[in-house]
Amino acid sequence: MPVPLPDRPTRTLPAQSPGVYPIALEGAFVLAGEALIIRPIRPSDEAAVADFFSRLTPEDIRFRFFSALKQLPPKLLFRLTHIDYLAEMAFIAERANGDILGVARLVRDPDVTAGEYAVAIRPDMKGHGLANHLMGRVLDWGRAQGLTHAHALILADNGPMIAFARKLGGRLKRDPHDSTVVRAEMALLADA
Repeated sequence: MPVPLPDRPTRTLPAQSPGVYPIALEGAFVLAGEALIIRPIRPSDEAAVADFFSRLTPEDIRFRFFSALKQLPPKLLFRLTHIDYLAEMAFIAERANGDILGVARLVRDPDVTAGEYAVAIRPDMKGHGLANHLMGRVLDWGRAQGLTHAHALILADNGPMIAFARKLGGRLKRDPHDSTVVRAEMALLADA
């Protein structure tokens, strides 16, 4: 049964973003009795993404960005929020007040048949199915775009993400050039 979207202010997409904002991909998800907004990321999300980042643990940051960042550099923040909706997708889960609780992203590889995925969930929101929902949405987007495979690069000591990749159906391989990295690969289509 569809969940109604909570009331929220209307926002417009600045002209510098490539592609047209895919409003049809907006939806909702109920988490612990609270209706969350699930939607593609927008350029106007910069401040909310910076706040989301500030709520991640140092370990979450290292696992997601392969680095111990104290804050998102402005160029990276811009890159994460100003996306080409034809080449990549990032779904966010947000409360009606704009607080971001999680992000899942899929970036199309240059060969256009595969893409790299990543997910980050606020520490206080883990274990409630939000990562599953966001990844399901972003992988469905990939399938609709004709992607046949998806992969993730995961630090070898990131046990939770390795387990999650396996749960998604990923096959794991050690990176032959970097023993600290594991590559998870999955087919997005049954015949791929």
